[in-house]
Amino acid sequence: MPTEVAIGIVGCAKRKRSEPCAARDLYISPLFQQALRYAETVCDATYVASALHDLVPLDRVIAPYDRTLKVYGKRLRMAWGDRVVEKLAGLHRSGTIRLLVLAGADYVEPIRAASIHRRWTVEDPLRGRSVAGRLQWLRAAMTAVLPVSAEAITPAAPT
Repeated sequence: MPTEVAIGIVGCAKRKRSEPCAARDLYISPLFQQALRYAETVCDATYVASALHDLVPLDRVIAPYDRTLKVYGKRLRMAWGDRVVEKLAGLHRSGTIRLLVLAGADYVEPIRAASIHRRWTVEDPLRGRSVAGRLQWLRAAMTAVLPVSAEAITPAAPT
């Protein structure tokens, strides 16, 4: 039986540092930071879904940018999803893939559509939730995985 590989994909964020840095440090919104912490805790590998760079390893240094999939038409979003899934397929060739996508619908749906022919499982636990609802879900999910106080999993303010 093939081994399942859990891959976390965290959507990029509008709020960014002003200088180039590792992708894990570039995005400074509380939602991104909590989603990243959760994905790294429960997944075998984690990446950032970037409107500009497609799929970004966490340690890859990138410069701040201003681009979102929200302004792309459906055809361009689907092409973006195809590129993300192709990159993932090249990085993870063996086993069954389970994607945990912690991002907005503009990012999740192209990834889901591109994953269908591969028979990958795509999980979207934040679907339909407000930003506050997403943060609440992530705090509860982290507490379930690592039973500690909510203060311990709330990211520190960016420096």
